Amino acid sequence: MSRPPRIAYLTPNAIYPINRGGRIRAHHLWRAMSAFADVTPIVIGDAPPPAWRGMIRLACGRFYPRRRYRREDFARALASEGQTATPGLWEALGEDNLGPLASQLTTPDALMRHGLNPARIERLLAELRRIRPDLVYLCDTTLAILAPHVRALGVPVVAGPHNYDSALYASMSANAPNERLRQWNALAAQAFDAAERLMAPHVTQLWVCSHEDATRFAEAGLAAPENIRLIPNVYDLGAPTPPPEGARDLVFIGQANYYPNEDAIRRLFEISRELDRKKVAHRMRIVGRIGDDVRRAAASSPSVDIVGEVESVLPYIESAAIAPIALTLGGGTRLKILEALSRARPVLSTPIGIEGIEAENGVSAVIEPDLALFPDRIAELLGDPDRAARIGLAGWELARERYSHEALLEQVGAALRDLGLVQGGPTARALARNLGAKVVKETALYHPATRLLDWRVEWSAAVDHANISAHFAATGAEPMANAFVQVKRRSPGRVLLEATAILPAHVEPSEARIAVRAWGRDVDVTPPPADPVEEKAGLLTLDKRGAGLEAQAWSLDGDAAFSPEDAEVETLGRSDSAGVTLLRARFPGAGASVGVSPAEGAGQAFNFLAEWIGAQAPTSARLRRLKDKHKGETAWLIGNGPSVRIEDLDRLAGRLTFCFNRFHLAHDKTRLRAAYTLTGDKQMIEDFGQQIVDDSGGQVFVAHHSAPDLVGDYIWLRQASVFPPLFSRDPGLVLSPGGSTPFVAMQLAWYMGVRKFNFYGADFSFRFDPGPAGGDAFRCARGEGNHFIANYRAGKPWCPPSLRDIGKAFYAARLLAEAEGGFIHNVTRGGALEIFEREDFDRALESDR
Repeated sequence: MSRPPRIAYLTPNAIYPINRGGRIRAHHLWRAMSAFADVTPIVIGDAPPPAWRGMIRLACGRFYPRRRYRREDFARALASEGQTATPGLWEALGEDNLGPLASQLTTPDALMRHGLNPARIERLLAELRRIRPDLVYLCDTTLAILAPHVRALGVPVVAGPHNYDSALYASMSANAPNERLRQWNALAAQAFDAAERLMAPHVTQLWVCSHEDATRFAEAGLAAPENIRLIPNVYDLGAPTPPPEGARDLVFIGQANYYPNEDAIRRLFEISRELDRKKVAHRMRIVGRIGDDVRRAAASSPSVDIVGEVESVLPYIESAAIAPIALTLGGGTRLKILEALSRARPVLSTPIGIEGIEAENGVSAVIEPDLALFPDRIAELLGDPDRAARIGLAGWELARERYSHEALLEQVGAALRDLGLVQGGPTARALARNLGAKVVKETALYHPATRLLDWRVEWSAAVDHANISAHFAATGAEPMANAFVQVKRRSPGRVLLEATAILPAHVEPSEARIAVRAWGRDVDVTPPPADPVEEKAGLLTLDKRGAGLEAQAWSLDGDAAFSPEDAEVETLGRSDSAGVTLLRARFPGAGASVGVSPAEGAGQAFNFLAEWIGAQAPTSARLRRLKDKHKGETAWLIGNGPSVRIEDLDRLAGRLTFCFNRFHLAHDKTRLRAAYTLTGDKQMIEDFGQQIVDDSGGQVFVAHHSAPDLVGDYIWLRQASVFPPLFSRDPGLVLSPGGSTPFVAMQLAWYMGVRKFNFYGADFSFRFDPGPAGGDAFRCARGEGNHFIANYRAGKPWCPPSLRDIGKAFYAARLLAEAEGGFIHNVTRGGALEIFEREDFDRALESDR
């Protein structure tokens, strides 16, 4: 086959949003097939919200929406004995009097009457002729009416029943609590039996969810055993995380409009009441679509919390201590089990509730056939969290091996190879095509002096932003140390990739790429940035002068234009080492913004005048006493990078040193005690601020947007998060974080009279695990190993480095220091920081006498 194989994927459940059982299976099967072939999803009868319909259209999805059927339509059908407005099976659900319509609800077409009629079937067949698929997949027995029509086109058909539905609904009829439900389920059982028999002779393969269903279909003579493939339900696994400390939540996820779930929920109410009687503290949380009658039934259970339908069930799973599954009939698709296992939550289930999941009792789940013993089993698990954690982790391992999307890919690939449809394994190219992955628009800015590439890409694909990750890549180059990509949601199916890198000397912007992953799989590599604009001018300082303003700026072109245009501009000199001209502009008034622009390329505009020069009182009289205290001295900025050597620190004892954040944790290893300690990291202050004040010794400075709630001997510095970062010459009024606490120290030391700096321990090579997209941008990194101090972050999430701020801030500091005859030397042993000139540590130490 010279072209990729084509699959028409017909489903009564939308592939998005993936928020309930049928949709979850439909999504994963679509996604798995999409890694092997060109797949066209055709959604029949389901009506996802508009934003999600747009996502499905990105995957070239088509829709045959559910017809609008009202109570008056049912009344007309009843009056005409089904001659007009004949209802489908689901449209008759909840009706007390079916009368003569009952016989019309037992045929295969009754299962999809709400979404298909003869005209629509003809339209669908015409569409299939245009697509010319090599395979048609019918995702659920409700579509059985289409099997003979599709097979007549000469196209192989694969069917994927979610259950052996005729037996399932017969069981529900036998156990129904009232005559209305008994009759409806009996009719459904007949309709599914007819549908299963209609579909059977036209199906090339049958994909079933469990060994039990495989046996049932084979014993009923509906499929030869060799044509049945076990394609179980799966779920995207997250990391196995422990429940919150002291967790007592019992979480059940399911739609109560499905009677087995409703029955299980009501049984959980009784279990909750029994736990209350036994004085077992807990909260029984019911997540999913819930009817008013079930809500009323919950009123007598004080420890029950009806959550209702939610966009994502994951927060509720993660809050759970146990997932109790009190199913006694039906069983649905058992995805509620996999949802719990996906986050290593222990499952307590009846045998029927866990059917199809090959769990071992007491090892990967607790299986209890007697619901009367559920309260005891729950109390045991809550009382032994270590055992609960072991069971949860074993369940997660089971899910990873057999019920993960990776496992599904192998199973679907094998089935498609048996059909002769594909030969190899899943490919990124196939998945990217099916997702409709593409760059919508982009902008790129490059700073040749710092080699900072600031690249913004709007990327579109049929995947939710929470499942997208991205990283920098470069043609023929090793992974770059300082190159990060943040994924930000724009709209369903569209994200902003904020890519920032300080390129190594051997990598040019034309060699940069962004590698995009969806669900952990490679799907796209963007082309290099098209004609990045070079940044050739920028702002350094901005100060209030009487009624006007005074700014200093740099330009690579030797000249630049300022805005407002009424500025008086003078050249201050040229930095030969940096190859730039320094300029000063005086503005007679204070406008809304200040900017500088070169003749060609990009400049900078500053729009935060109120934050920077607004009427603000000095933060500390004590700071005023430090003005020019260290004039003429050399300051040592002590970073906490992995390259730091304790013997180097010992040799710096007695020098003018500025240390940062949790340096005090090294006090038991070195004689060095900081002259000044600074913390300007929001997360550091929130997590460890009091400890820094208490244990650092010397003078402590805390830079924050407002006075922090800390006690002890420290000086607060008002910090304004502005962009571009400016260099403050009066930190008693305001200073800029510039993406790093060392930049705060440079501004503070400048105020103290310092113009010469040695920067040590600045490895400038950050490693971290990014958090989920869309989370807290200031706490979306985790990981250790970036510091010479073990457990520096104490396992807490932190803010990843902003290379855009750091690059511009460090460059501004360097230019200002050199303009006044000073320097900022990087005396780190190794590392990747090249914005400052390098100097040998030993020579720098010898020079500072």
